[in-house]
Amino acid sequence: MLINGTEGSRVHPEIHSHVATLRIAAKDIVGMDSLVWPGTDGPILQWQLNGVRMRLENGTTERGKAASFNTCMPSLRELTQDVGPPSKEAIEDEDPRRASCIFDVTHGMLSAGALRHDGPVFAVLRTETDEPARLSIRPFGSALPKEILLHDGAQITIANLGATEQHDGSHDFYLHYELAAAIPAVPGAPQDLSPLCIVNSEPPLTWPPGFASVDVGCSNSAYP
Repeated sequence: MLINGTEGSRVHPEIHSHVATLRIAAKDIVGMDSLVWPGTDGPILQWQLNGVRMRLENGTTERGKAASFNTCMPSLRELTQDVGPPSKEAIEDEDPRRASCIFDVTHGMLSAGALRHDGPVFAVLRTETDEPARLSIRPFGSALPKEILLHDGAQITIANLGATEQHDGSHDFYLHYELAAAIPAVPGAPQDLSPLCIVNSEPPLTWPPGFASVDVGCSNSAYP
């Protein structure tokens, strides 16, 4: 899940506006010539996510977590034991004021890694599909999803970064606590990556510009 961070953060005043985006290489989309959505005029297609639910409709790999997910991914429960339950408004009620994107993991293997030892942690979902892969995107409150068909080997990136590179900093991890029903009095943040976390030095083409410059404060998290 990506929290709606367009107004900055209630947790820490130094966290400015964050923009949730979906990025896909144009070459990876089946029927690209017939796609008429906004933002489809370059080699990397980018859409801002303003309250949507997404999923791969035809994954075939059994759902699971690789060891790297537990090794690398910071857990809000471990950092702040009194974090409490997630927000019902964000998860069940699909309130776009709380959540920008929910990605339902129904199939595939979740793993985690880092771009460098002092960089952010990211999650990766890999799954085989009945070809072509069907990515559905349903706006909150709508019963009719749109679908994008993907070629074999396609990669997509879902990110929630600062509106400018200057708006990504060491405090950004606290934005994750916006998902909690009640923000804890003293939220915790990761200080260092696990030495066992695998470093990935070749990020996908679809990673957003500026991602290579952010630090551990911009890490993904596991919650609950």
